[in-house]
Amino acid sequence: MRQDIPVSQQIIQSNHATLEMSKLYPVGDKVPYIVLIGVPSWEELTKIKKELEDKGIQFADFHDTDFDFGTAAVVTIPLNPDERKLLKQHKLYKEL
Repeated sequence: MRQDIPVSQQIIQSNHATLEMSKLYPVGDKVPYIVLIGVPSWEELTKIKKELEDKGIQFADFHDTDFDFGTAAVVTIPLNPDERKLLKQHKLYKEL
């Protein structure tokens, strides 16, 4: 989640991205783990998208056309424990 946009939009954009992912990769009755990673900018989020691509982790991103944020949030498919380890170096979201 980008943290350089208003908090209200961080909440909305992360939910939009999750909705997009649930359309692409339905999880049925399962409730996957949800972990929120915070990044300071669009540039950092772009780096994470590249990292996900390089590691073969499927994801969806959300670009809200109502605002000029660019991509505001990215969400991965539900990850197994080994896949989650690939992303453990990223910091969890913390309110700024």
